[in-house]
This record gives sequence, C-alpha cells and structure tokens, in this order.
Amino acid sequence: MRRPGREQRVGRGRSNPNRPVSMSPNTPTGRMSSRTLAFALGVGVAVVLAAILLMIRHDRYRNHAPYNPTTAPTPVLVAKQLIPKGTPGSLAARREMYVPAVLPRKELEGGAIADPQYLSGRVSVQDIFPGEQLTATDFAASDTASVTPP
Repeated sequence: MRRPGREQRVGRGRSNPNRPVSMSPNTPTGRMSSRTLAFALGVGVAVVLAAILLMIRHDRYRNHAPYNPTTAPTPVLVAKQLIPKGTPGSLAARREMYVPAVLPRKELEGGAIADPQYLSGRVSVQDIFPGEQLTATDFAASDTASVTPP
C-alpha cells in the first residue's frame, strides 16, 4: 500500500551510496571527529615536549652536578705490610710494601703521599703498619738511601 504523495526509498536508506555503512548505529563511520583529532594531536605534542625537556634537564644535571671536594676520589699510597723504621723508600717500592688506593678526600690524612717518586731518597722515620696511609711525616730525607732495615 502506497500512500499518495510519498515516494518509496530504494536501498538501505542511505542518501549517499558512496558513504560507508557504519558497523553499529552508535559508532562513527571510522573517521575521527575534528575534536578527537585535535585532542590526540595535543597529547602527542605534549608528550614530545615533555620528553625533550626531560632530556635537557638530565643533560644539564649530569654535566653540572654539584661538586663536593670532600667526597672527590683521591689517590693515596697505603701500606700493604709492615714498613719498619729506617726502611728506604726505594726498598719499600721494590718489595711492594705499599699499594696505590683511591679514597674520598675527607678520609685522607694530612700530608698523604700519592706519588711513589716522593719516597725516592727518603727513609721511614717510624714503623708504618698495614692499612695505614703513607704520609710525608712518615719519611725523612736521607743521605744514604741504601740503608737496610734493622
């Protein structure tokens, strides 16, 4: 039964046959709305900017970390075994009576020796026990560097 004045529609009720049919009546046709696209683009830009700022911050922190001179690693010579009083520094070196070590500056004793060449031509003026740092006060200049320990 046709009613007069109304034309019957042909097809699935679409006015544009080239427009894709949506999968459900409540979902869009597969395209993002301009609002969703703008939001997604804004979030993407924000993430990229945050990553760039984080890299810049990390680089500046790494290159300009606060320097603390009391914790800076500092080389020092430490007795490996007993170095008796009167031992020439050259003999202590030949017998490997000390080892080089690296300690925080705040743990160094006053006058700590870092260079083994300092011991050349000097003798120990007191017994130096294993684990003790070699200091300038432990050694004195000697005219006879070939003195043997007692």
